Amino acid sequence: FRLGTINAHKKLQWALTRVTTVEEDIAYSLFGIFGIQLPIMYGEKKQKALGHFLQEIIAVSGDITALDWVGKSS
Repeated sequence: FRLGTINAHKKLQWALTRVTTVEEDIAYSLFGIFGIQLPIMYGEKKQKALGHFLQEIIAVSGDITALDWVGKSS
């Protein structure tokens, strides 16, 4: 498993514009796109779901640039 950072950034940016009926689905929809297998835990909120997703991306790829995708800081 090796992420190309340009493709990863595009995929993650796409997630920012996605509208879902359940907020966690923004993160869960990325599992398949990136080939990540994690348990789905509805009720954990979007930020926590995205955190689990990003942790797994970094653990598998070793690429911390996956954290650089959100744009402006809040």
